[in-house]
Amino acid sequence: MSQHSPWQFLKSKRTFYVMAAVGFLFKYWLVLGDEIEPFYRPLDDLNFVLLGKSWYWWAEYSHWSFHRPPVWPLVLGLINYSEIPLRIFQELFLCWATYFMINRFSKNGLNPFVAGICFTVIILHPGFLQLASRTLRECFYVSLLFVLIAQLIPLANRRLLDVRWPQLLPAGITSALLWQTREESAIIASMLVGFVFIFWILKQELPRPKILGRQIGWIFLGLAGPIIICSLAVRTANYARHGLFIPHEYAGISWQVTLKRLMQIKPEKPEPWVSVEQESLEKAYAVSPTLASIREPFDTKFGPAWAAATVGMTKNEKEIAGSAFYFALIESAAEAGYYADAVTAYNFYRRVNAELEAAFESGKLEKRLVLSSYLDPEFSDFLPRFPKGLLHIIGFGFRPLKDSDI
Repeated sequence: MSQHSPWQFLKSKRTFYVMAAVGFLFKYWLVLGDEIEPFYRPLDDLNFVLLGKSWYWWAEYSHWSFHRPPVWPLVLGLINYSEIPLRIFQELFLCWATYFMINRFSKNGLNPFVAGICFTVIILHPGFLQLASRTLRECFYVSLLFVLIAQLIPLANRRLLDVRWPQLLPAGITSALLWQTREESAIIASMLVGFVFIFWILKQELPRPKILGRQIGWIFLGLAGPIIICSLAVRTANYARHGLFIPHEYAGISWQVTLKRLMQIKPEKPEPWVSVEQESLEKAYAVSPTLASIREPFDTKFGPAWAAATVGMTKNEKEIAGSAFYFALIESAAEAGYYADAVTAYNFYRRVNAELEAAFESGKLEKRLVLSSYLDPEFSDFLPRFPKGLLHIIGFGFRPLKDSDI
């Protein structure tokens, strides 16, 4: 083939830059003038907007104000202060993060034409168009993930002993931001550990154990140091503001353990899609005076409201589906006066947990296995649905998202 082949442009770096510029300009034209209207979802859209306007720690305390990590509300506060439209910020940050990641891949061997295609497909994907049109944190979270991947790409080609901890600090700082954006710290930790293991442990000839241990220690300092410092800073700020040394209420030990205790109460007839059956709740009322103190608002007001909102999933007008039970519990506790401040709410859940644990130990309640408060407690219902649910999640990448999917 001639040196001046018309296909030679496919290997030129300029091809990627031109395709990225055209894709970005088209995307900018596509969303210019679009506005974001938050949905009325107290713990998500509306809550993030209100926390952002109040700079998170300065928000007036309520049963919704301390249930999320601080990074996204603080970012919303900065966006509000700068008067940049939120939709434009989301799109610009996503486009920059995608360019940063794909450009790093291109510099490490990815064909420029393929890189341009990948950049265009990502930024014009209907899923990202949908996520960027909401006040939720998912678009920001994915953009940070792209940044983290881009920061790790050059490090993957280095020898283990040549890596210095200051070189890892940018990835560590991005990991800390991700850690404080969503409650998915285990995923971030697994991603970093997997990277170190695959690229620096499996693929390379390892030095003596003493040298290896010291080097792994420096790597841990660079990647995990910013996460630890950020987590301690957030907990300290929360203690100064709310009197609790916790990341946020949703991750507080009393809250998480109490939910798990309620899910552990074994019903005679488990219901699909239901975390805590009405039957289990009745048993909990009988052994927990503290929980019984919110029975009236739960049974007459918030429980029926959330049961009606989720009846399409449960097919049972008396049961509450999945995480909606948590919302009903929070609102009922607030109605009963237990959310006067964060410490009062914390002590409420701590007492409920202690009473349920005592009932389990005395044999008044029969316990079922619950691995996590995030998972369906009935594996006989959960496992048969898992393949279909996994395919449904994978399908998000190939079809437009609906609001009910978010």
